[in-house]
Amino acid sequence: MTTIVLAEVDSDADVDGTPAVPADDADELRNLFDDYNPDVWPLHLVTYALGLVAIALIVRRPGPATDRFVTGVLAGVWAWLGIVFFGRYASQIDPLLSAVYGALFLFQAALLPRSGLARGALRFGPSRGLAGRIGWAALANALVVYPALGIVLGHGYPESPLFGMAPCPTTIATFGLLLLAAPPLPAKLLVIPTIWAVLATLAAVGHGYPEDIGLFLAAVATWVAIVGAGRPTRRTESDHVIALDVPTREGARA
Repeated sequence: MTTIVLAEVDSDADVDGTPAVPADDADELRNLFDDYNPDVWPLHLVTYALGLVAIALIVRRPGPATDRFVTGVLAGVWAWLGIVFFGRYASQIDPLLSAVYGALFLFQAALLPRSGLARGALRFGPSRGLAGRIGWAALANALVVYPALGIVLGHGYPESPLFGMAPCPTTIATFGLLLLAAPPLPAKLLVIPTIWAVLATLAAVGHGYPEDIGLFLAAVATWVAIVGAGRPTRRTESDHVIALDVPTREGARA
């Protein structure tokens, strides 16, 4: 989900005592996805298939080819969101904020291959440590729990934000996949996802999409995994990197 318009929420409560959601704000977001999702269908199936293939490769065939594939998938969906979602669709609601958000997503799309491909800093593999458990939980949330919860809350297709096609579930999945990367993890790859998690979640409930609370929880859990690893942050060349409690590829194979 995207939170383009940060409008003031009426302080009045509805009949059951819960805060009222401004109809115009909620309608704008739902109309955005009503227009966007049918226009880009069936690319949702493509991004889901790519995500599932990435997970299968991480589990079954960790190695340089898998690293390139997973990094490419992440970079591709972040670039798509920056160019198409924010640049073409969300810009109809708020051109200025959409330009800022689109630039952030494109910058993240550029960082991923630079760190993961050019420098070989992203080496994915299955993990049973704290970071791995949180990573798998985040992926389950992004691909299964998030859309299911949206249906329960009345945000079924075409109003539903989905992985690869919408910012929030894509960011949750990004946290999950990065937590499956062997240490050290470039810290800068977590900056923009964390910024988006804070900005999006602050406005999500007030705009009628409470399932986006899971995005903030994914960001918090990611940093908990980093701190819980109990290893210092260090610098290699120009990158800050964080050592996570994830076994190396050799250890995973053993």
